[in-house]
Amino acid sequence: MTERDRKDPHPDGPPPRLPPEPPHERQRRKRHESENLDDALEQTFPASDPVAPFVPARAPDDENVPEQRAPKRRVPDDDAGSQ
Repeated sequence: MTERDRKDPHPDGPPPRLPPEPPHERQRRKRHESENLDDALEQTFPASDPVAPFVPARAPDDENVPEQRAPKRRVPDDDAGSQ
């Protein structure tokens, strides 16, 4: 058995002319569609938003951390190697 969506085209051509949907019916239908979408989103939420693998550590305060500098490197003299 094939199920049809209300938005599917009519299989035999253009659909028959229907009277315009009353505003209260349209509002009820839209609310029902919105509830269905919200429910589907809740059911798929864990898969669509994976958990972070870690929590970053809090950065230390800049005032309490002593400034660290790399040790000075000695550059060999070019003259020493040519003698």
